[in-house]
Parts: sequence; C-alpha cells; structure tokens
Amino acid sequence: MVTRSQKIRLGVFFFICISLLLIFLFIIVGSRLFEKLDTYYIAYEDITVSGLQIGAQVKYHGIRVGRVENISFDPQDVNKVIVEVKIESETPIKVDTEATLILVGITGLKQVELFGGTPEAPLLEPGSYIQAGKTFFDDISVSIEEITAKLDRVLSNVDSLTSPKNQEIFANLLINLEQVSLTSLAAARRVDEIVNSPEVETILTNTAIFTEQVVDTDIDKLIDELNDAVRQANQTFTHLDLMIIRSRRDILMSLETMKEAIDNLEEFSRLLSEDPSLILRRR
Repeated sequence: MVTRSQKIRLGVFFFICISLLLIFLFIIVGSRLFEKLDTYYIAYEDITVSGLQIGAQVKYHGIRVGRVENISFDPQDVNKVIVEVKIESETPIKVDTEATLILVGITGLKQVELFGGTPEAPLLEPGSYIQAGKTFFDDISVSIEEITAKLDRVLSNVDSLTSPKNQEIFANLLINLEQVSLTSLAAARRVDEIVNSPEVETILTNTAIFTEQVVDTDIDKLIDELNDAVRQANQTFTHLDLMIIRSRRDILMSLETMKEAIDNLEEFSRLLSEDPSLILRRR
C-alpha cells in the first residue's frame, strides 16, 4: 500500500521533471521567438539541393548567422528551387554576396555558405534574393564533362589509329625501321673494321711520330732557319730583277741596231730599183 509520503515524493518528482521540460522548451522556443531575424531568398537554377534540409545552418565566412526556413519550387519556373533563409539582422549581407551549397562532413547533408561582399557595396534589403554562387559540385560536373569530352576524342583517335589501313601503315613502318636498324648495324660494323684496320693504325702511328718530332724540334732554331730562307729568297728575287732590267737595256739596243740596218737595206734596195747600174759601178 502506497503511503502518503511516497505519493508526495512521486508528485514532487513529476513536478520537477515537468518544470525542467517547460524550462527547456522555453529556452529553445523563446530563443527563436525573441531573436531578430531577416528573411532572404536564394534561387538555385538547374542545381540540385539534395541534402539540404529545413533547419540547416546558414554560415557567413564560416560563422553561423541563420538557418534554412523553407525549400520550395518557383511557381513560374520549375527549374528553379527557392530556398528561404532566416539571417540575423546584424549580418552585413551585401548585394554582391553569393550563397553556395557545401557538404557537411560525410553524411551527405548540406548547408548554405555565404561568400563575397565588398565593403563599398550597399547592403541587401531584407526580403531580397541573394545571388546563387557556383557550388563545388558544379565545378566538378563541368570538369567531368570536359574530361569526358577529352576521353571521347582520345578514344576516337585510338579507334582511327587502329583501323586496318593504319595497321598496314604501322606494319610497313616497323619493317622499314627494322631495315634501317640492320643497315645502321652493318654501317657500325664497317666503321669498326675501318677503325681497327692496319692502315688506320699506321696513320695514327705516323701522326704520333710526327707530333713527337714537332715537339722535340727547337722552335726558335726553326724560325731562324725560315727567316734565313726568306732573306735568301728576297735576295734572289732582287738579283733577278736587276738581271731583267739589264737584259731589257741590251735588248732595246739590239732592236735599235736592227732597225738602223733595216733602214739601210731599204734605202739600198730603193736606189737599186731606180738605177741598177750602181752594181756595175761598184764592181
């Protein structure tokens, strides 16, 4: 049988539990009732908002400034998703601020991250639309599309290279390369034979001997001998010049004498032609 004291203790326990629950609910609900929040909208077009839930955090440069209040379609454009967010009134949302979706850990959940906003830009009025920025997933999708296009081109090129016509060209090319390799090998062997031949060895030996002789030669003496030879050659050429000058004089005198003799003969022949009796008279 339950005593009166036990009933009192049970009633006090329930009273305390209910009081704590009411205080907790008041703190949770009251904080939202009394906080000053401004409403903004974000329009995401052709961007999936999978993982973004109502109540998700809104952060501005990593600082929590609000929450997602509602997610709905644009009645005039089904490709747009309208995200309604509540942001603290003191948050400086500028007209060039952008809102992007980012992952929260590995759970697949997303949150709204606000970036940008220059100091000189004016503040965005509450109830306006915040610009939707490109998300990390958009960049990845663009990169994947580019990579896919490049892979498609590569595969097309590989397919064209492996066509029967190109295979025949490659086969001929390999045959030509084999012939070139054989020719080069034969040429290398021929060069090796020439290098190791007795004739080349003799030439190298003679070159070494000549080099040793040049090294052992007295360079100063050789230069003096060359100078003497040059002087002697100069003297020889000088004598030759003198001899040529003298011979020229003698030749000129002989020519002058011959000219006088020819003149005399010419005069004598003229006289004979005029008077042949001159021969008889001389006799």
